[in-house]
Amino acid sequence: MSPGPELAARLSSLDPTAVPNAEVVEMLAAAGRQVAHSQAVFYAAMAEVGRAVPFAGDDAAAGAEATRLPRASEWASCEIAAALTYTGRRADAEFAFCQVLVRRLPLVWDALSAGALDVIKARMFAEYLEDLTEAQVQVLCARFVGLAAGWTSGQLRARLGRAVQHIDRDFYRRRYQKGIRERGISGWLAADGTATVSAHGLSPAEAAAATERLEHLADAIKAAGHPATIHQLRADLMMRLLDGRFDGFTHERMLATMLADPSTFPSEEDRPRAGSGSRAGAGNRPPPSADRGRASEPGSSSEPGPPARVLGARYGVEVRIGLSTLLGLDEHPAELPGWGPILAEEARALVALQEAAEWRFAVTDPDGYLIHGGLTRARPHRAVPTTPCRGGVVELHIPATLLADLVTGATSADEQVLARWGPVIAAITRHYADRDAAQRRLDIHPTDRYARAALRRHVQIRDRTCIFPGCRRPARKTEQDHTLDHRHGGLTVRANLEPLCELHHLLKHAGGWRLEQPEPGRFRWRSPLGRIYWTRGEPISPDLPDPIPRGPGEAPDLGGSGPTDEGPILPPRPRPDPPPTPPPI
Repeated sequence: MSPGPELAARLSSLDPTAVPNAEVVEMLAAAGRQVAHSQAVFYAAMAEVGRAVPFAGDDAAAGAEATRLPRASEWASCEIAAALTYTGRRADAEFAFCQVLVRRLPLVWDALSAGALDVIKARMFAEYLEDLTEAQVQVLCARFVGLAAGWTSGQLRARLGRAVQHIDRDFYRRRYQKGIRERGISGWLAADGTATVSAHGLSPAEAAAATERLEHLADAIKAAGHPATIHQLRADLMMRLLDGRFDGFTHERMLATMLADPSTFPSEEDRPRAGSGSRAGAGNRPPPSADRGRASEPGSSSEPGPPARVLGARYGVEVRIGLSTLLGLDEHPAELPGWGPILAEEARALVALQEAAEWRFAVTDPDGYLIHGGLTRARPHRAVPTTPCRGGVVELHIPATLLADLVTGATSADEQVLARWGPVIAAITRHYADRDAAQRRLDIHPTDRYARAALRRHVQIRDRTCIFPGCRRPARKTEQDHTLDHRHGGLTVRANLEPLCELHHLLKHAGGWRLEQPEPGRFRWRSPLGRIYWTRGEPISPDLPDPIPRGPGEAPDLGGSGPTDEGPILPPRPRPDPPPTPPPI
């Protein structure tokens, strides 16, 4: 049957477990055709969203029309991201693909709609033919679309690549130049909690030179007797070269430092076993992040200054963690904004390194939202001084009920730990007792053009990220915006400020989106096509389920974690492809 409503109804009426063995493959093939057809409809609808004419206000008549723009709106992907709860990058990528598929490759879209091609093969046509002329596209589609149904995606990629190179010899040169222009770096967390840093659009010669340097350094350290594998050493070296710990170091000093650093040594359980799979990297360091300045005085209006220059010091990052976790009362994951959750022990080690960072606190209500926040200069007592970091932010989360228990002594925390953290607990308690006056002070300069440091910090802690639907850009790396613009009489107060990343700030002013803040921290967006989206920052202290440990025999054997291969810098069996929309560093 051809895909469409009748096939969809027939498939939905079947019980897959009752289909005879001789026919179950036919059911699978039919379901594949139906999926391809639905995806064709999906991308056709996405293309029409991009060309739909925006309308102002609550004009029901304008909303009922089917008028279209001659070309897609500049801000169409933002409407798509909000409607489908996509990240901005995923929406951009999907909308760009649908534009090529629906507008430039009608034969490919027809084949997808008929179930003759799947969406992976359709993406390959879009990838290879996107930059070609109309005449070239028509020739190659006529030649390959009908045949592609009988090829694997690898066969199609190889044949398209050869044909495109033959039909337009300048094609690869143009694509290379485009890739160089779009170069960048992304980072994301994997399902196992480790991080990946990926660079794309690099010059092959420069990338080869960089990897040669890593290989040369790792080989020298390994030859000097370091117990880690070559792949682990390369990963550790790359992190230290990027995060600043090896700034200004000579070759000899890098070698000596690595040999003397026990954190780079694999533990017994991490040592590779014969026949174990490849896994690059020791995985014992949180990812680097750009520093945004040093701590300022509470209530100060001065801008953060540049970080102090410390030779061989790692750049600080923003880490958010519960005080209860630091006190050993629980093992709740901490968070690296823009990345994701990290293990409690990783976060404790990171906080210990960042005593010179800006320390923030956030006292929360039973739902995990902000009651009061600010800065503290207090630090826990340390028996041994730590290696300094350059800047960074430590944000401590304390439920109001826990703070009360700490004051009265009604907790089960270890007495030595409580004594060490006593200065921090006492300082936060004093700030919290003065919260009403402190919050009134935040709004005493309503006519200022820009929010002062304490007010800006309060909004960042309250709203967590850019407040556009689905955007995860950390608030500390966004722009502070007035909900009602300052030039139109908007006040610089808590109830009229929110963090917006650069893209969504521009969207609000030039993209036809309207924003309201009915109460502090709650936001109402209206899109150019009349859709309403409510947003609110994530809870500072989210509710987590109780741990459910595995029983005897339920823990899987994860095997050795280190590679046995001592070959090229790229392991022979790399990890799965990264997610299609990794968050920016």
